[in-house]
Amino acid sequence: MTDTSDLTASLRSIGVATADEEPRYEPLTGGVSSEIWRVDLRRGPICVKRPLPKLRVATDWFAPVERSQYEVRWLRLAPEIIPDSVPKVLGFDPLLHVIAMTYLNPSTHRQWKTDLREGRVDHAIAAAVGDRLARVHAATSGRADDSHNLAAKHRHRGRELPTTGERGHAATSGCLKGVTR
Repeated sequence: MTDTSDLTASLRSIGVATADEEPRYEPLTGGVSSEIWRVDLRRGPICVKRPLPKLRVATDWFAPVERSQYEVRWLRLAPEIIPDSVPKVLGFDPLLHVIAMTYLNPSTHRQWKTDLREGRVDHAIAAAVGDRLARVHAATSGRADDSHNLAAKHRHRGRELPTTGERGHAATSGCLKGVTR
């Protein structure tokens, strides 16, 4: 079992957990770039996410944990454009890079990644995801503030994909090169 005392301290420091409660942690599966837990508090379950410096993949793939601040900014920005489009951020600890957000119960919120991995492709869902991303991009691309930097900060990850794809999946490397350019 992972020691979660630092997470508990973090949740208390950002006001998500009270000083006298002992959260119960259940690790969630599927993440390669973050540790993700369902955390049971008195107020009900929440989701807690912390980025990993080294991704859980076969090759050595490192990513800065500071990316969590951009994820939080995006999660706070998206609902301004498309209400109820993402989980609500309940708190963020920038020192430990811990994001606390609403918990989406899998019995009512299917994971698209799981469907795709199991060979279930729903074109309507893909179209809806593309539409939402396009709407957020269109609403932020001309902003005078630094919201446009959210996309720029994440572009580095896209550039790493072709290298990984070329080594691991030669059949898709050409496609990946086209997408990330």
